[in-house]
Amino acid sequence: LLHVCAKSLLLYSKCLELDPNHHFALMNRAMPSLGTDPAALQELRRAMKIHPTEISVYRWVAAHLAEEGPQFVPQALQLLEQATKIAPSNYEVHFVFGQIYLRQNNYDASLEH
Repeated sequence: LLHVCAKSLLLYSKCLELDPNHHFALMNRAMPSLGTDPAALQELRRAMKIHPTEISVYRWVAAHLAEEGPQFVPQALQLLEQATKIAPSNYEVHFVFGQIYLRQNNYDASLEH
């Protein structure tokens, strides 16, 4: 399995050599190192700017920020609010909302999502 992941990362890197603005390659190259490499978060933010309607990147970044600490929760919630404006019924976004509120013991807000 590790060799498949390594090969995928290599292919995403090659794709980015050909098209540095390929949002899908940016997202998928960054995801495995999110939390261990600060550049990964920057790549995800770049992917968000390139393709602002790609909901999964909002979810990934918001979930990561919420895990980084309570000081990042407002930023995570803001990203999720932006995502709901793009895709109001996206279950993944609402799931992350619910997880964040649950960690805060805000059960009513968690149940809303």
